[in-house]
Amino acid sequence: MTKITNIKPKCLIVEDDEDCRWIIMRALMRLEFECETANDGRHALEIMKRGDYQVVVTDLKMPNKHGFSLATDLKSSENPPAVVVYTGVEEPKLVTQLYTLGVDEVCIKPISPDVLAAKINAVFHRWIENNQKNKPEIKEPVAEEGAKPNVVRKVTRGAGGKKHVKLAVRAS
Repeated sequence: MTKITNIKPKCLIVEDDEDCRWIIMRALMRLEFECETANDGRHALEIMKRGDYQVVVTDLKMPNKHGFSLATDLKSSENPPAVVVYTGVEEPKLVTQLYTLGVDEVCIKPISPDVLAAKINAVFHRWIENNQKNKPEIKEPVAEEGAKPNVVRKVTRGAGGKKHVKLAVRAS
């Protein structure tokens, strides 16, 4: 589990090279990530329909649907996950375009699996913090003037944005 929340992080790894998928998955599992893999962007979008992933790690050069197109689709979705691009393409203009698109991190190959996992973990924590900040604050209902409610309700947000409701009964 993470320090910030009790949510077990879920990551989708999108990479056409099976060995790379396995290496990234093992490094993330050491950090207690739950991982699933896809071999291209089209397969990744199918998996995203079935699951709720906080982080997607994707290569750029893949068959069927490349990583740039996948990142574009993910970042334009209603509840976008954090996106980490893991690529051997070291082109400054491309990296700038990825960050402009909203990609959270760009990691250039070769990179140590443990360093990559640490960067993905940091991206996950930022994603959690940003999603907690962007949720509207739940406020207590305001009673009409002069009304004396019998039940007082207090709603707070705990770790991970989990909603806690406390009810107390007052004598009239």
